Amino acid sequence: MAHDGLETALRDFRLTLPEGAEPTAPLVVVLGWYGCQDKHLSKYSNLLEKQGYPSLRGILPGHAVFSPFAFPRRRWAARLLDAIAAVDPEGKRPVVLYAFSNGGGFVVEQIDQLVRDDPRYSPFASRIAGLAFDSAPCYMSLRVGATAIGFGMPWPLRVLAALLFFLSVLVMAPLEPLRPWVYWRNMRQLRLGRRSLYLFSDDDPLCLPDKLEQLIAARRAAGADVQVVRWERSQHVGHLLKHYKEYTAALFGFLASLAA
Repeated sequence: MAHDGLETALRDFRLTLPEGAEPTAPLVVVLGWYGCQDKHLSKYSNLLEKQGYPSLRGILPGHAVFSPFAFPRRRWAARLLDAIAAVDPEGKRPVVLYAFSNGGGFVVEQIDQLVRDDPRYSPFASRIAGLAFDSAPCYMSLRVGATAIGFGMPWPLRVLAALLFFLSVLVMAPLEPLRPWVYWRNMRQLRLGRRSLYLFSDDDPLCLPDKLEQLIAARRAAGADVQVVRWERSQHVGHLLKHYKEYTAALFGFLASLAA
């Protein structure tokens, strides 16, 4: 019955548990970007597995990413926390949230809200030891949104996606006009994981570096312990491919510091 309960909890997620992993090694929760597929995200789980880190990965569905309402994102984040609890019911492992672009950032935002507002999830306040952001969070300007929705598509489809995006903005703006401002405020005022790692680049058209530097400065001013790796040239959610040695050194150095 316990096994059935674990299978149910992991229905939307994939668990990788290295053989012989230390019982107190951090559980790294890998949160994919919009348009990501599991074959893309599994590369990060495999990388973590080789270093002895268990991981749990998932991708926020597109309808939840673009919903004008927080409920779909909040519900998915709650299922993720339930899955973490099922994987490690005794809470022995520290948890690291590893978020890619806003598809992952939106989940971090909702987890932060759940831990604060819902007594069922308040124990995670002490379990979540750190946050790692790859190309995230992205400032939600209209230009960034139009670019993001067509990211990776051929140019005719990108144009069509951008037009549909602007149409959706016209429809959704009356429902939640302050969404971009609220998201940025929440990411600036995160309470979870006082230790954070940000990985980004100057030439990323989706993750605006100057906006992110301002957010990082605000978090540091509030007392957060923040590490930064900023490249001049790279690729949105492609920093591992472009800068493998620097990327892995920063990531595994950060994880080792949390384990210690």
